[in-house]
Amino acid sequence: MAEADTVQQVFAPLDEAITTLSDDLRVSYWAALPEELANLNNNEIHVENGAPTAATIAQLTALGDRFKAAKAAVGLTATQTAIQLTIVKGMREAKIDANLMITPEAIGTLVATVADVILAGAPSTTILDPSVGTGNLLLTVMRQLPLAGDAHRHGYGVDNNEDLLAVADAFARQLNESVEWFHQDGIAPLVVPPVDMVVNEPPVGYYPLDDVAKDFATRAEEGHSFAHHLFIEQGMHYVQDGGFGFFIIPTALFNSKEARGLTAWMAQQTYIQALLELPKGLFQDENVAKSILVLQKHGGAAQQAKQILLAGIPNPDDHRGVAEFFQNVRDWRKDNIKTNH
Repeated sequence: MAEADTVQQVFAPLDEAITTLSDDLRVSYWAALPEELANLNNNEIHVENGAPTAATIAQLTALGDRFKAAKAAVGLTATQTAIQLTIVKGMREAKIDANLMITPEAIGTLVATVADVILAGAPSTTILDPSVGTGNLLLTVMRQLPLAGDAHRHGYGVDNNEDLLAVADAFARQLNESVEWFHQDGIAPLVVPPVDMVVNEPPVGYYPLDDVAKDFATRAEEGHSFAHHLFIEQGMHYVQDGGFGFFIIPTALFNSKEARGLTAWMAQQTYIQALLELPKGLFQDENVAKSILVLQKHGGAAQQAKQILLAGIPNPDDHRGVAEFFQNVRDWRKDNIKTNH
């Protein structure tokens, strides 16, 4: 069975259930989405003030049974893709700000693969995303990054948007992933413990709270600071010595004059190990193309790579090119990267 067909088996009853609940409650598809995922997680239709109606409850129950049967048949990978499709549909209909849009699974998969090759078995049981949104990047990496033996992985997701966190929590529960959520500003002091690694696609733009940013080395000398600079610094602050950060950044990030403060902080606190340009085919507009920035925190076994890896990742459709690329990364890693394991 084609991959699209397996995804459709899960997506169709889920999409219909969300639409049915949306119509009954007279709310948007986006608002009904976390409610319906919670219904599925709890094996019970939540009723409040007589809504949804008994007829709708019967419909949702039947659709939920179809969804669960399809999920059991096709597995969690197709289920994750199906849930992503509902998130994208809901966000588009609600005209959610572009900075809050979901990180595509294709990009998350590349981040997970890059992390796997560079870590090569180094600790990765705890992972933080300080601007987690709907959780797709964090969950993709948690699911796809190999884990040795019977070890358990735990994620930490931070976001100041309660609606996004509600979706992220229900999403993670559907995928049986262990994640702790924090509803707060990701630039303010966090209450998470030091983690093995951070993954993050920081929102691009200005951070409005100058008083919070004032203690950051990457803050602007005048006016508002760039949020994407602050999130990179914040993420690495909570990584253990010798741990890694994998950041999805605008490819043109280092071309601005404001990047001088960011690069100066990186040189003092981290080792810039790699900058890998994502395939241009993943972006509708080359002007918004992004790259994976790989940082390693000072301390532990860490050392600066003899040669920073600067390369472009081939288009995913070029299977031979992708295989050769990651073999080259493995060869580079042997001579350039030291980890804590």
